[in-house]
Amino acid sequence: MQIIPLLGDLSVLKPSSSLPPSSVDFVFVSSRAAHWMGTETAQALLKPGGLLAVESSKFLVPLSKKERDAFNGKLEDFGAQQNWRRLSPGMCYLI
Repeated sequence: MQIIPLLGDLSVLKPSSSLPPSSVDFVFVSSRAAHWMGTETAQALLKPGGLLAVESSKFLVPLSKKERDAFNGKLEDFGAQQNWRRLSPGMCYLI
């Protein structure tokens, strides 16, 4: 098992010899990096049946309840568009 923390601009992350396509079992994505879910890189790196955990906006203090609900709704909509199976109660998806 390898744990690889990634910081900064995830858009520069590409499959490579050290991180081949379809080689990642689990990814945790913070709410600040949630846009990464929709990239080709995310699709390329995760194994079929891999787990994607996305931090929800539950504890984002600066957001109003309406904004938090909108953020979580967008995450749910995106997962549904990708045909990812949501694991309740959190924002976890099976790819």
